[in-house]
Amino acid sequence: MNSVIKYVLFAIATVPAGLKAQDPQQFRLEASIKKLATEQNNKAVLMHMLPGKMVFDTVDVVNGTFVITGTAPAKQKAFLYVTHGGIMPQSIGLGDNVPVYLENGTIKVTAADSLKHAKVGGTPLNNDQQALVDLLAPIQKKVDVLEIQYAAANSSEDSLQSAMVRMRYEALEAKKDSAVLGFVKAHPASLVSLLSLRSYFDPATKIEKATAGFDLLDPALKASSQGQLFGRMIKRATVLDIGGEAPAFTAANTAGENISLKSFRGKYVLVDFWASWCVPCRHENPNVVKAFNRFKDKNFTIVGFSLDEGNDGKEKWLKAIEKDGLPWMQLSDLAGWASPVAMLYNLKAIPANFLLDPSGKIVAKNLRGEELEQKLEEVFGKS
Repeated sequence: MNSVIKYVLFAIATVPAGLKAQDPQQFRLEASIKKLATEQNNKAVLMHMLPGKMVFDTVDVVNGTFVITGTAPAKQKAFLYVTHGGIMPQSIGLGDNVPVYLENGTIKVTAADSLKHAKVGGTPLNNDQQALVDLLAPIQKKVDVLEIQYAAANSSEDSLQSAMVRMRYEALEAKKDSAVLGFVKAHPASLVSLLSLRSYFDPATKIEKATAGFDLLDPALKASSQGQLFGRMIKRATVLDIGGEAPAFTAANTAGENISLKSFRGKYVLVDFWASWCVPCRHENPNVVKAFNRFKDKNFTIVGFSLDEGNDGKEKWLKAIEKDGLPWMQLSDLAGWASPVAMLYNLKAIPANFLLDPSGKIVAKNLRGEELEQKLEEVFGKS
């Protein structure tokens, strides 16, 4: 399954976890998309949750407008989709969409051409969501430009340009993180703040920022069903914290041979989770290669684990290994996010990594950029 689809389904399926019909929300969603006024046979779909099931409310788009009304069991995040040219995409997760919050009142959605550029408001949570989108938009615009620049530099094998782009990318990601935390601090009682923490600070990879953001929330929001869920995610992530023993697993290498993580005991091992389709992972690979080449003769190695999947998953995985020049052991069960190993390590985002000592205990995790070399210098000394 496409990673974008999985993200959307994961987001909507988990956000309303624990919903009970104790705070029903009567909502009315009014939308206008100018471009669709000249097209026929288009549909709008609101994908949201009722207790125990996902539902798809579908209406016709007439003269570029439509209305969807309903009752949600509690305030929740949902996704609104529209078709273009009367064509429903093969998977709704790839369709033109925008997140909306279902709550009492009238939700207003307006766009000139696409829901991706829509303005959403009319109710408190949707106003908060739009404020966050507006806050992050200038940063995201720069990130989009860097993605294009990196692809161009990578295809031309301009390593210097690639390195410069990566540095700017990491600086923008740090700026985005700060902006999200600033938003949460300014809106401590908003469900948008809680769900933004879940979106941007997965505890499995950003435990410090997830914890810092959670601490900023109002006690009532922390005590809500969704707040408690995020609190449990943070608690689970600490099981894989520094000093704990890394979960053991066995998986196939590129030749189809079963390899056990325990077979690397006696060495410092970086367990590196990535995938061929993961742009940040591919950005980070040159840093990992550099660290490997510098310390590979000092009782250090890397075990890569890919979250590639599908009929062509192995082919894409192997091509990425070759293109990025990854000489260390590579493993995968080609099960993507459904991988038992990914679940064992509580993965919600990649890249992610865990540095293990010779006994298999975690001594560091999620080392990015120069942090990896700096940590290895602490272990082995400068060379």
